[in-house]
This record gives sequence, C-alpha cells and structure tokens, in this order.
Amino acid sequence: MDVEWQALEEKHEQEIIAATKKAGDDKKALHETLKTLKISRKTELQQLKETQRPKQKIFKMELKRLEKELPQAEHDLKLLSNRGKLELVLADADLIGTLKERWIASEVAKRLDYPIFMAVSERGGKDTSGVRSVCLHSHQ
Repeated sequence: MDVEWQALEEKHEQEIIAATKKAGDDKKALHETLKTLKISRKTELQQLKETQRPKQKIFKMELKRLEKELPQAEHDLKLLSNRGKLELVLADADLIGTLKERWIASEVAKRLDYPIFMAVSERGGKDTSGVRSVCLHSHQ
C-alpha cells in the first residue's frame, strides 16, 4: 500500500515539473495549473484511501491473528529439537522444581538402599536346661 502512495506522489511531482516547464514565465497560468493539480491530487489521494481501507482492515486482522499464533508456533518449533526442548525446560521454573524433587528423591532412595541382614532359625526350641537354643542361618 505504501508503494501505491509513493507512486501517486511521484506522479504528482512529475506533473508539477511538467506544468512548470510548460508555463515558462507565465505565472498566472502556472498558478492555475498548480491549483488544478492540487485539487486533482487531493481527489486521487482520497480515492486511494477509500480503496485501501478494506485492505488495511484485512491486513490488521491477519496481523493480530498471526501475533496470537506466533508464541504457539515458536513453542512447537522448539519441540522439534533437543536444544529447543532444553530451552523450554529451563524456562519453566515449576518444571525445574519438579525435576529437582524427583532427582533428590531418587538419590535419597539410592543411599537408603542398603543390604539388610536377616537371620532365620533352622531349629527352634529349648534345650534341656531351659535355655532357648537357636541355630541361625543367614539370608541375604
């Protein structure tokens, strides 16, 4: 649309130059010609505005729609690469907190996982003195 405006401006400039050359030293004729050109320019600019208004409206609506969709498109693009996924993870503080908690929980579980000694009696009961006798057999 700016190109159309610029083309119209250039056209009017060329018309003014041509009118100035044609009028020569006749200032009255130059003044009348310039007045006519000014009115013509004003009319053409108004017509151009009127034809461009619907286009501008459509372009503005399309621009707003694209601005709304841009963040989602950037997010989807980042999901396509590992680097992008990492950027998304690093940008999300809640997700980082959850990952920290999971990592800490797994490290604690590893450290708490130690072998437990269990003894099982092969023969239970008491001997003749009344003392309980137990023969242990270990299981690990």
